[in-house]
Amino acid sequence: MTSPETWTDRLRPHQLEAVAQARKAFAAGDRATQVLSCGAGKTRIGAAVAATLTANGLRLVLAPTVMLLAQLLREYRLTLGDATLGTVLVVCSDHDAAERAGVDELQALHVVTTDAAVIAAAASQPGPVTMLSTYASVATLSRAHHEHAMPPVDILIAEAHRTVSGLLWRRVAAGVRLPLPAPHGPATRRARRAGPQLAQPSLRHSPPTRQAPESGPLPKEVIVTAQNITPSTQASTPGGAASGEAAETSHDTGLTIQRLRSAFADRLCQQGIVRTPAVEDALRAVPRHPFMPGVPLEQVYAIMRPHTTGDSVVTSSIAAEPALAALLLEQAQVQPGMRVLEIGATTGYAAALLAHLVGEHGHVTTVNTDADVVRTAIAGLAETGSSTIRVVSSQAAVGYADGAPYDRLIIADATWDVPPAWLPQISPNGRLVMPLRLRGSMYRLIGFDRTNDHWTAQYCDTAAFMPPQDRIADDPLRLTALNETCTVTLHLHQDQQVDAVDLLGVLDRKRSEVWTGVRIPRDAGSIELLHLYLACAMEAGLSRMTATTDAITTATVTPPFEWGAMAVPGDGDLAYITLRPTAASELMYDIGVIGHGRDGYSLATHVADAICLWAREYRENSVRIGLQRADACKQIDGQFVFDRPNSRLVIDWE
Repeated sequence: MTSPETWTDRLRPHQLEAVAQARKAFAAGDRATQVLSCGAGKTRIGAAVAATLTANGLRLVLAPTVMLLAQLLREYRLTLGDATLGTVLVVCSDHDAAERAGVDELQALHVVTTDAAVIAAAASQPGPVTMLSTYASVATLSRAHHEHAMPPVDILIAEAHRTVSGLLWRRVAAGVRLPLPAPHGPATRRARRAGPQLAQPSLRHSPPTRQAPESGPLPKEVIVTAQNITPSTQASTPGGAASGEAAETSHDTGLTIQRLRSAFADRLCQQGIVRTPAVEDALRAVPRHPFMPGVPLEQVYAIMRPHTTGDSVVTSSIAAEPALAALLLEQAQVQPGMRVLEIGATTGYAAALLAHLVGEHGHVTTVNTDADVVRTAIAGLAETGSSTIRVVSSQAAVGYADGAPYDRLIIADATWDVPPAWLPQISPNGRLVMPLRLRGSMYRLIGFDRTNDHWTAQYCDTAAFMPPQDRIADDPLRLTALNETCTVTLHLHQDQQVDAVDLLGVLDRKRSEVWTGVRIPRDAGSIELLHLYLACAMEAGLSRMTATTDAITTATVTPPFEWGAMAVPGDGDLAYITLRPTAASELMYDIGVIGHGRDGYSLATHVADAICLWAREYRENSVRIGLQRADACKQIDGQFVFDRPNSRLVIDWE
C-alpha cells in the first residue's frame, strides 16, 4: 500500500512540475488547466493533484465511458493506494451499461450504481471519498445533490478524453448542472473548501465566438438554411462592443483565423490525408471555430493524425476530427448535387464540409443521438451560413428514411455490424463509407460500392473511430489486465471467444521468444497489412495490447510501439508481435513473436508460422473486402468469412 508520504516518488519530474503548477493555479482561482501530450501521464497527475488538495475531501473524476473509468481507477490505485483513495464509488446513469461486459473489475471491487440516494450517502462518508462517473451521469449526480443532500465536491477532475463530445465537455468544465459549491457560498455541512476543478485541455483562455447553446428540450429535427441565418466569418469580441478597440481586436482575430485555417489545410495536404482539390477547397472555405465555441483558436485548428504506426485503437477526438473528416470525404468522393446522409456527427463541422461539396443543388442530412452534439451542430451551422442542412436527433441504427434515397451514406462512428435500415436508404449507384471493425481490434475505414447483390470495398484507409454512443451494433469492449499491477491491458471483443480470467497474470508466466526471419520496413502500411491478415487467420483474432511507460521501461513487455503491440490471445496464453532493427539497416526490422504462458512457446510458434505464410503467399497481394446483408438470397463466399447478426463480411487476398 502506498502512503501519502511516498506516492510522490512514483511521479516523474514533469509530472511533479505539473502538480506544482496546478496547485499554484488553484491558489489564484478555482480552475487549473493543463494540456498534455499522449503518454505524459495526465491521469497520474490528476490523481496527485486530488490527493494533494483534498486529503480528506470528496473528489469527482469524470470520463466518457464506464470502461475508461476502470482504466482510471487502476491508475489511481497504482498512484495513490487504497488508503489515500478512501471510499470509492462508480456512477453510471444507465443500468444496462453498468451491467455490460468490461466493467467486471469495477463491480468486483467497488459499488457501481445508478441510484442517486446511494451516491449521496457514499459521498457523505467520513474521510476521503473518490467518486468516478461518466459524463452522461452528470444529471444523476445533480439529482443526488438536489434531492438527497449530496455535499458539493471539493475537486472535479475532468478527463477531456478524445471520446467525449465538445459541447458536453464544455458544460462539464463550466460546472453546469454539477454539485459544485458557489464561489462565495456558505460552508457545506462537511466544512469543505471551495471546490477547484482540474480541467483538460484548456477551454477558458480564449473568448468564445458565441455562447454555447443552453440545455433543454431538443427538437427531433431542425432544418438550418442559408435564408434564416446571418453568416459570420469572424470571432466576436468580448462583450460585443462596437468601439474602435473592439473593431481592431475583431480584425486581428479575423486575420489570425485566416492564417490558422490556411496552415491547417496545408498540413492536411502535406500529410497526404487530403488528396483531391474538392476536399482541399472545402477545408479552406469552411471555418471550424464556430463549432467549438470557447476553445482557443490554436486548438481549433490543430491537427492530430487519426492513426499512428500500427495503431488501430478506437478513437474520436476534437483534435483528430479534421483529419478523420477529410478521410471520410476523400473516400465518399461527394459530387455537387448529391444527397448525403451523415450519421454520428461530432460537432457539425463535417456536415458543413459536406454542404460545401454538394453545393446549392445538393442536400445534407446529419443524424446523432447525443443531444449536446446536435445542439452544437445546429448553432455552428447557423453561424457558418451553410446551405440547407437537416439536423436530426435520432437513433443512428435507423438512419433517416424520410430523406432517402441517398447518394452517399457516411458513418462517422465505428461499427461492427450494418443495421438493416441503412442499405435500403442508399441509391442504386450510391456508396456506403464507414469505419468498420473487421475482427478483434482491427478497424478499417472503408468505402463500399454496390455490386449486384452485395457491396465491395473500393477504398480502404487505416483509421479508427469511437463506437457509437447508442451502440449501433451493440459491440461491447472488454479490458483485461495481463499483470497484477494492471499496467498492461488487452482489448477483447465479442467475436473473440477468450476467457479473460485465464489471462490475468499471464505476463508473469514463462516467456518465450520466436523470430521469424521476415523483414519489414517500419511504416504503417506494411505492418498493418500483416495485422489484418493475422486478425483473419488466427482463431481468436488479433487484439490491441496497451502498456504504460512503466511497463515498457521495466521490460514487463517489449512492444514495438509506444502504445504497445498487437497480440493473439490463447487459452491462458498470449503471444504478441514485436520488432527489432536488422543488423544491415536501421530502416528494416525483423519480426518476432513473444509468448507467455504454459503453452506460450507453442502459441508464439503458431503465430510466427502464420507470419511466414503471409510473407510467402500474401504479402504482395491486394485485399478484397465484401459486405452483404445476412438475409441475401445468394450468399457470397471467400477465404475468410465472418457472419454478424445483420451482415456477412468476406475478406480475400487476391
